[in-house]
Amino acid sequence: MGQNFLIKNLLNRVIYMKLICIILFLSASSILAKQPLRIGLDWVINIQHGLLIYAKAKNLIPKDTEFVPFQSSSKALQQLSLGTINLAISYEPAIKALQKKGLQIEEGFTLIKEPLDVFVSTVPLKALKGKKIGHQSSPGSFSESFLETILKTVSLTFNDVERIYSLYHLSQGLLSGQYDAAMHIPLIFAPELLEHNPDLHIYKLKDFGISYNGQVLAHHKNSKNMDAIYKGLTKAKEEIIANPEIAWNIIIKEYPELNTRHSKERWRRYTALLL
Repeated sequence: MGQNFLIKNLLNRVIYMKLICIILFLSASSILAKQPLRIGLDWVINIQHGLLIYAKAKNLIPKDTEFVPFQSSSKALQQLSLGTINLAISYEPAIKALQKKGLQIEEGFTLIKEPLDVFVSTVPLKALKGKKIGHQSSPGSFSESFLETILKTVSLTFNDVERIYSLYHLSQGLLSGQYDAAMHIPLIFAPELLEHNPDLHIYKLKDFGISYNGQVLAHHKNSKNMDAIYKGLTKAKEEIIANPEIAWNIIIKEYPELNTRHSKERWRRYTALLL
């Protein structure tokens, strides 16, 4: 009798907590419905967000859309799950990893269909044994498995290298000699490292058979009426592919601070990935 009471009480508590979560999400959704579209970014606004900037400037998504910067795509996805933003920019493995943890999010619109990270090394892959590799991977994470895949191509394991964790500044650590190689270097920024060290080796993840959608807009599982937004982004993508130079001029008019030589080179590399 006492055991049955405890089980019933526990079930009631679980049901109560689920109801509270639903109420909180619906409340947040109701508030958001009366506010501008809010898109969570994976960092401060930069040229990798050019498609969003262009879509807003051309009124292909609401003109009052707000871009909300976060320290990482995971932070943006967490806020998306809480209902404080409408969309979050991220990438496929991060979305799947947080889905496994119970976050109510899903992929919505794919901007780039290949990984936007590269592996950069000061030595050829076959010379990595005994070298230091900078990374941001937690044990058992998808990115740890990516590094394992890369090492396997030259018959190496984690025991053959020294892995050094660093949340930020992987590029600087690589150039300063803190690491001999590094994961998580943005593809469109990587060629600039050659200006500092022309002997660097840059490897795309797809060269190792690693494939995933590298830039994705995610939405909450209970989100509604996103079709018009995604239709507008599709239109923006088509226009940028057709006229990347015109799109560039529109973007730098909206964000003059992006009007630099490096940003324009990054835009050229980014638009090539839209195809």
